[in-house]
Amino acid sequence: MKKLLYSILMISFIIMVSGCQGKKNIGDGDGNVELTYYVWGNNTEVNAIQQVIDEFEEINPNIKVNIERAGDNYFFDLKMKFASRNGPDIFLMDPGEIMPFLAEDFILPLDDYIEESDVLSVDDLWEVNDAYRYNGTTLGSGQLYAFIKDWTPDFMLIYNKNHVADYRVNHPGAFPYLESEHPMNWTQFKEFSEALTIGSGSTITRYGTTMDFVPYKHLYEWIQMSGDPMFIENNTKFNKTAPGVRNAFEFFLSLQEGPNAPAPYKGSTSLAVGGERFTMGSVSSVFLGRWAFVAYNWGNVDFEIGILPPPVPDDRIKDNNGNYIPYAGVSGMIANSINADSKHPDEAYKFIEFYQTVGMEKLAELGYNIPGNKTIAYDVFMSVEDEKLRAINEIFLNAATTYSYPIQYNPYISTTSIERIIGTKVSLYFERREGITSLDALLNAIETDLNDEIRRAR
Repeated sequence: MKKLLYSILMISFIIMVSGCQGKKNIGDGDGNVELTYYVWGNNTEVNAIQQVIDEFEEINPNIKVNIERAGDNYFFDLKMKFASRNGPDIFLMDPGEIMPFLAEDFILPLDDYIEESDVLSVDDLWEVNDAYRYNGTTLGSGQLYAFIKDWTPDFMLIYNKNHVADYRVNHPGAFPYLESEHPMNWTQFKEFSEALTIGSGSTITRYGTTMDFVPYKHLYEWIQMSGDPMFIENNTKFNKTAPGVRNAFEFFLSLQEGPNAPAPYKGSTSLAVGGERFTMGSVSSVFLGRWAFVAYNWGNVDFEIGILPPPVPDDRIKDNNGNYIPYAGVSGMIANSINADSKHPDEAYKFIEFYQTVGMEKLAELGYNIPGNKTIAYDVFMSVEDEKLRAINEIFLNAATTYSYPIQYNPYISTTSIERIIGTKVSLYFERREGITSLDALLNAIETDLNDEIRRAR
């Protein structure tokens, strides 16, 4: 039997989908098949994917791969497609979203395919690819359900060095911590981003920073940096009283409220606004991954760019050996998966195997994210001819492999659910509605809804 998610989605969409069950995946009778590849991304990224598809189709003329671009809510829309029995053949997956799809047996295991492959082996996969293994109970071990197509420390601090130089004209010696390869702490970053903000209140003309395109995933990272887990009691309770959780929320809120807030709640917070405004010089710093350099054409801006690890808690935690815990969370580990009900699973695998090998060589030459194939990452990504590209690649690969870690997700509810709950309550906090006027009230409200959501999901 399909579980609760499938039942709810089917009930919700039964009227809409009745009579329109497409069979777009069936071949034309001459040995030709069409596959649907459901993706997100701006035009630059989608065009890069299309180049991979074009080369694949030249070599495999009997297989056509059609890109279908997502709307604003990729994983919700993907669930709707599966509920209507019209799921794409190939789709993107995030470790924080995969559990509901695994619970419904929507994803095809890839172990048999990779064992038989002549061009791709398990040794080509980064260890973080284990985030897509599932043993029927927990993630991290068992069968393999996806190949990471690319990954990056998604919250590296990227800043405008020209803005810093301009500020130092009247403030000699400001921000001495920028000269280090180590990250700023939260207090230093708040000072830095506030100082580079021009204007105040509703008249800000240049933001000191932005809360990027996934602000709540960034919040998870800050909580994890603190050493305190976001959830306790076998991941069934929100850990609202832990000092690290409270401090991370305080830092998150402090950047967004007040007359000189560097990333005001009603200001520059979205992907397009933040990345594009950084390109234009109206945002001094952003938290983004390697991909942003290609997406926003930062190789051609008229200012110098600095790259640092993301800011860390003021009281960083040491492990049992006296070493600081890692501080650059790898939250960008997007993978390709295959629909378990695809009419053409062999052809679908053939494409993602091509993507994982030949395709990644092409993308690595563009200087996109770190290839999910680590052999190609070291052979191509780290040896591109362009010196500037190679230097940036080295920074991101070093960050990913030496002081990064995967975000710890809740095994019962998806990232989308967590973000929806936190986002709703944070909005009420900033608008001072429904009695949510303090940090304690905010955390209490989040606790109630998160715990209820987990209880219903278990």
